[in-house]
Amino acid sequence: MKFDLSEVTRVISRFLHRFHVTLFVVLVVGGLSVATLLLNKAITAQASNPNGPTEEAFDENTMTRIKNLRTTDEQTNLVLPDTGRTDPFK
Repeated sequence: MKFDLSEVTRVISRFLHRFHVTLFVVLVVGGLSVATLLLNKAITAQASNPNGPTEEAFDENTMTRIKNLRTTDEQTNLVLPDTGRTDPFK
């Protein structure tokens, strides 16, 4: 049995010539599918926090500022500055 390299090359060339569009579509769709799956996996993966969860606490200054805030029930006297401008809608 004699192995002929030119015959193998001819068979492969004929196969690629006949199915080049199909092979191209399969490779492109397969590549896009793999890229989509990997991107989906990267997006849905939970972020790892190397320091672990930290507890945030208010300091005294922030707590005092929160206590000094007014509620919506309290009325304030609003004083507008008198700049001498006239109302254009009158």
